[in-house]
Amino acid sequence: MKSNNGKFVVANAVSYLDKTQGSCQLSNEGQNDRMDLYLKLSIVSLRSAMLHNPGIDAALVVNFEIPKDRCAEIEGYGISVHRIIFSKFRMPDCFPWGAAFFKLEVLAYLTEKYEHIALIDCDTFTVGNFDDMKKESENTILLYDVQHKLSHPDRQRNIQNHHVLFSENLPLIHYGGEIIVGSQNNLRQFLEYCEDIIKSVREKSSMIDNDMGDEQIISSAASRMTDVIQSANCYLYRYWTSNRFRLLSTNYEYNAVDIWHLPSEKENGFMFLYESLARNGEFPSRKKCVRIFGLNRQKAGRISEKIRRFRNRTGFFRWFASL
Repeated sequence: MKSNNGKFVVANAVSYLDKTQGSCQLSNEGQNDRMDLYLKLSIVSLRSAMLHNPGIDAALVVNFEIPKDRCAEIEGYGISVHRIIFSKFRMPDCFPWGAAFFKLEVLAYLTEKYEHIALIDCDTFTVGNFDDMKKESENTILLYDVQHKLSHPDRQRNIQNHHVLFSENLPLIHYGGEIIVGSQNNLRQFLEYCEDIIKSVREKSSMIDNDMGDEQIISSAASRMTDVIQSANCYLYRYWTSNRFRLLSTNYEYNAVDIWHLPSEKENGFMFLYESLARNGEFPSRKKCVRIFGLNRQKAGRISEKIRRFRNRTGFFRWFASL
């Protein structure tokens, strides 16, 4: 990969580790189907970012060989594909979320090639331009604040792990891993802190909760750069669309964010959008995407959610896309 100094890149990181190496993303059980799912997700994620931000580079970075036909499809959308070795940020095999740390490996790789980087999860859909996000992250690092209060179990687990690692009693802010945006120099400093934290994790792995993921490392590293860290929540929002856990906002329309993160829609709404892109060369309108993902359904019972997802799977909404 040649140097692209001065350019802005939006990227996805997708990794594969077999079950003995710790992976909750891709594993050797049904690996081909899951791998293909994540590759399709990345097509939707990165292509939507490109359509709203003409001229930016888009990169999919993996640690496995992508089938030739799928690779050709990805590159046909203008997305560059890169395969790297997952080593510097590998975690002990006992960590079930070990594959999630690959995004730090990808971030280190991209900082050698680009001046400005936006690393986003593959279950994201871009609906706006990145002009403000790029400008705000010139001198800051943008991270997603999960907004857990101090007593929330997930935040408390991060705080307790940090105390075991560094004997520091800090009210760590719980940051997610779905978006990391910043300049080359700031991100290199951030990664140095991440490396130091991971070194401590490896040394004290028997003393901490091995269910910790990349969010622990990101949150701990952020605590060392508080003057640089900025909330990315005005640019990205994490929507939970399941009827079992539903966390929505009207900010898909009002005070609108530019990136929708939809973890519960990997096998449903996103696959509808992938098929629409493959068939028509474009995505449905923003208004129709709101309905496809169910963002306008603040309350949804078990039956109504099943109906929405059935409609997506069977192509019921396709006629919307043709209107």
